[in-house]
Amino acid sequence: MTGRRASDDLVAAADREGPKDPITTTPPRPLGSVRRTTTLDGAHPEGMDGPTHYVLRARDLRTRADGSAEVLAEAEVRARVDPGHEVLALEATPPEPRLALLAGRNTRAGWRGVVDELLPDQRDERSLLYLLLDALSAWSGLARFGLIASNTGRTTMRSADDQDPRSALGICAGWRVGGSIDVRLQGDRSITQFVRPPMPSLEPIDDPLAWHAADPVERNTMRRRRRIDVIDGDPLRVDAMFCDSFGDSSGQETILHEYAALATVDPETLVVRSAQATPHVLPWYECPWAAGSVQALVGEDVRTMRRFVGAHMRGTNTCTHLNELIRTFADIGALAQTVRS
Repeated sequence: MTGRRASDDLVAAADREGPKDPITTTPPRPLGSVRRTTTLDGAHPEGMDGPTHYVLRARDLRTRADGSAEVLAEAEVRARVDPGHEVLALEATPPEPRLALLAGRNTRAGWRGVVDELLPDQRDERSLLYLLLDALSAWSGLARFGLIASNTGRTTMRSADDQDPRSALGICAGWRVGGSIDVRLQGDRSITQFVRPPMPSLEPIDDPLAWHAADPVERNTMRRRRRIDVIDGDPLRVDAMFCDSFGDSSGQETILHEYAALATVDPETLVVRSAQATPHVLPWYECPWAAGSVQALVGEDVRTMRRFVGAHMRGTNTCTHLNELIRTFADIGALAQTVRS
């Protein structure tokens, strides 16, 4: 009798999905900490063939040892980006005149390099404006999911130039050759129709400062929520999460991807001492296999994290969405300084 091959198991798993265990609350703000919250919204008021309207918001909030709180910084970016990812309009609050130079740029092709070139001071200051502009690149690749998923005439995800979606194989744990996504694509089956748990409210009733203000998620709109708490001490403690959700055509908000991440960091050298990631909601069977990838962060200086992720966090043992959260760890040292100031 011949034993089963690993490839047989992957084919059998094509209809098995990832975990569906949403985070249901936001922890209390720790004393002696700074909390950074971010929301990235992508809406489609002009329909499938129209531009995506982005509203990106972020806030840094310090909680002192006595429990009092102070907003350290806030920023908002609004953009219209066409289906080919070309920027049609871009503005920010507080205003930044140099954003006009980003008009006509492609958010998916060389975007981060252009932002670094035009706004080096914002990068070096690790500003919230830079955080949001940096996030737009990857987010513009996912924000049209809502339209694709709600368009029942399409069975697979395709890019603006109608590129074969199998060209993305190898990019992450879920997009591995022979995995659930690959098998479904080969059978011309939808990879967007998976169980999406309802989105619980993460805004605690007893703490209106837990998150910054954000509009309700509209129909056919995507939202990425991110929270990172940096708690002072030796070591610095990091408690982070992200959640990608979708407002469907009925108005219900449901979750696509959600991870929690914990880390400890040396307060002097800013080297990561420990790191772990917990998958809470993911689409497909193979997706959670990426959780162990964060062990690669141990021994690395958090200040280099954007460069480190781009160079080393690649391939089928990683998650592109989790990597976007890890990129923001580059600001842990700067956030820790604000706790003490």
